[in-house]
Amino acid sequence: MPLFDALLRETRYVGEVGLNGSPECKPHWRELISAFDHILAASARAGGHVLALQSRRTTAEILGALAWQPGAGTPVLHRFFGTKAELQRAIGMSCWLSVGPAMVTGKRGRDQLTAMPRGRVLTETEGPFAAIGGKPLGRGEVALAYNALAACWGVASDEAATAVVAAFRRLRFVGGRRSGFADVRT
Repeated sequence: MPLFDALLRETRYVGEVGLNGSPECKPHWRELISAFDHILAASARAGGHVLALQSRRTTAEILGALAWQPGAGTPVLHRFFGTKAELQRAIGMSCWLSVGPAMVTGKRGRDQLTAMPRGRVLTETEGPFAAIGGKPLGRGEVALAYNALAACWGVASDEAATAVVAAFRRLRFVGGRRSGFADVRT
C-alpha cells in the first residue's frame, strides 16, 4: 500500500480495483475489503480519481463503499452486470458503466444496456478472459459491443460508437480536471 499511495499522486486513473465476490476470493474477503477501503480513502485524500471498479457479484458492496467515500472520484463499473435496482442506484450515484460483447449476448445484458444512460457508457472487450462461442475476444472486437448498443438504443452502429467515444472524451474531464487519458480519435 505505501507504493500505491506514492504512485497515486502521479495518475488520474486507477484500475482495475474493487471487489470480486467469486468463490475463490471469499477466503480473502477481509483483506479485499481492507485494500479496497484503503484505495478509496487514499483516492479521496488525493482529490479523487477515475476508478475502474471490479464489481463481480459485489455491486451492492461497491456502491455502499462509494457512498461512504464520495470524494474518491468518478467510478466506472467495469463490465457491469448488477441487478436492475443496482443499475438504478449506480446511475443515481453518477457511476459510469463499461460493457463488453460477451455480456450482451443474453436478454438480461441487453435489457441493462437499454436502461443505461448513453452519456456514461464505455466499451471494452475483456479479452482474452471473455469469449463468445468459446473464442477469446481480442482488442479489435469491441465493435461487437457497438453493434449490441446500437440494437438496444435503436441507432446505427456508427452512431453508438460515436456516443461511446464522446462519453470517453467527457470522462477525461470529469470534475473539471483532466484525467490523464490520451486523446481518442474516432
